[in-house]
Amino acid sequence: MKLPDNINKICDIIYRNNFKVYIVGGVVRDMYLNKEPKDWDIITDSPAEFIEMLPYKVIKTGKDIFDTYKIVIGDTFCDISVLKGDNIEQDLLKRDFTINAIAYDIDEDKYIDPAGGIEDIQYNKLIKAVNNPEKRFEEDPLRMLRAIRLSVELDFTIEENTYETICEMAYLLEKSSNERIRDEFSKIMVSQYVEKGVFLLKNTGLLNYIIPELLEGDGMPQRGDHLYDVLEHNIKTAAYIRNNLNLRLAALLHDVGKPRTLVEVEGVRSFPAHDKKSAEMAEEILKRLRYPKETIIEVSALIGYHLFIYKPWAPKKQLIKLIAHLGDTGVMRLIELLYADRRAINPNMRLDYVDMMKEKVEKLLHDKSVIGISDLKIEGNDIKEYLNIKSGPKVGEILEDIWDEVLEDPTLNKRDKLIMLIKKYNDIQEG
Repeated sequence: MKLPDNINKICDIIYRNNFKVYIVGGVVRDMYLNKEPKDWDIITDSPAEFIEMLPYKVIKTGKDIFDTYKIVIGDTFCDISVLKGDNIEQDLLKRDFTINAIAYDIDEDKYIDPAGGIEDIQYNKLIKAVNNPEKRFEEDPLRMLRAIRLSVELDFTIEENTYETICEMAYLLEKSSNERIRDEFSKIMVSQYVEKGVFLLKNTGLLNYIIPELLEGDGMPQRGDHLYDVLEHNIKTAAYIRNNLNLRLAALLHDVGKPRTLVEVEGVRSFPAHDKKSAEMAEEILKRLRYPKETIIEVSALIGYHLFIYKPWAPKKQLIKLIAHLGDTGVMRLIELLYADRRAINPNMRLDYVDMMKEKVEKLLHDKSVIGISDLKIEGNDIKEYLNIKSGPKVGEILEDIWDEVLEDPTLNKRDKLIMLIKKYNDIQEG
């Protein structure tokens, strides 16, 4: 196995001090899959004190009895841990899946594979728990979620006994932190086989402990051109959209509020204002899973506007205001969501309006004459000063009304004319 120079330096120091050193885990697996390794893992039989004395930046990451460290050398990051058990075979047999339970002995230039992981990688294409799956998942319930993540990343099948055990023990996922669940779930969401991944989460019962709100749409039919129930439509929308985490999250959750807005009149179903309800629920879900604020804001905004249907006879200002609210990148991502949403309704659905909207938006984005709200010759402070009021919703509402009028007649964008409009819209509000 060819090692990067920085990893060689670490291993050489350990070896020269008469300790064994092994490359383990995902690195070895990726080598067999002809993939470029991303993260390096090392096991050594040296004491923890020796690792702490290595001439690099050493950060202790293990808790309690587990001596695990992260080493930073140049632009290379490496996890290094102390051997668990009497030998490397015992250590490997405590790992999660057979494909991760392979070690490379640098000194003897050989692979050590006590669980049959090489065969599962090269021939069986299996995600299989090492020995007893019940014990492996009791040790760390997040491994159940990792099994699905590895399955969709590698396009492997989950071995039958391992799969059945996940179904039986899914409830244990509640013991894992939301942050750890989020990290594994995000990797599933940006995988090539996201549709397979979310259906595996549903079928194993794990989804009930991640986003149970999605399951409210399971089996709920939709009217018109819809071919799928609410849940399957959400999943397929995520599969149709570009591989970007925020886009995939917005797609998966864009109709999560439909079941809670269901109205049925004379046998006809509708979901009034489900876009706003879905945006509210998405915000709650993403907060619960500890997603960053920026992700929550973008995803909920995209969902809140996903019912925007551009009509060719609609005024141009409608699109200008949409761009202002979402930003240049945001509005183009909304268009991506609209395409995916319609394809997930019915793959044969016409996309004329979305095509037209995309064309109009792109023209507006390149049109330097378009007046944004920040281009007005007055600002919020002018409104407060003219009306002698403090900051509050009224200031923003008047500024929005003035901008709306300027979009209709750009010649109004002169300070003296806008000051007169402040009085006009203040009088209207006070009625």
